[in-house]
Amino acid sequence: MSDRQFTYRLWLKQELEKRPRGTKGALAKFLGVSADAVTRMSNIESGKEAREIKAHELPLIQKFFSEQGSEPDPLPSVVSDDGPIRGDQAILDMLKRIEGLDQRGVEVVFSVIDTVIQRQPAKQESSSADDQPEISIPHHVLKP
Repeated sequence: MSDRQFTYRLWLKQELEKRPRGTKGALAKFLGVSADAVTRMSNIESGKEAREIKAHELPLIQKFFSEQGSEPDPLPSVVSDDGPIRGDQAILDMLKRIEGLDQRGVEVVFSVIDTVIQRQPAKQESSSADDQPEISIPHHVLKP
């Protein structure tokens, strides 16, 4: 389980523990998943079956808790989201997380991003000092 998933599971578990019995079932209905799925989403113990909390589910879970009468604690920030996004699939996954952007919008934005990336000049690998050409310094020989 990734650190990010563990962090989200712990947050969900703590939010569920603050609320009355039956909240897990109501959340499951709100998300359109089974109550067992919510249980697996909040499992933090190793060896127990877990279910990934999908990116699009996080704002829905927050909305559900807000509508139940008490604001949830803010979602914990996850440092690993700050790294570069590499590869088509990572770009598509990020675009799919944008609320209000349908599948066609994802395809259009991806096409624009892909075109811009393709037109960028090739980035040369950084080289070490050993790869640099030696600078020739002429030596003047003095004649006696």
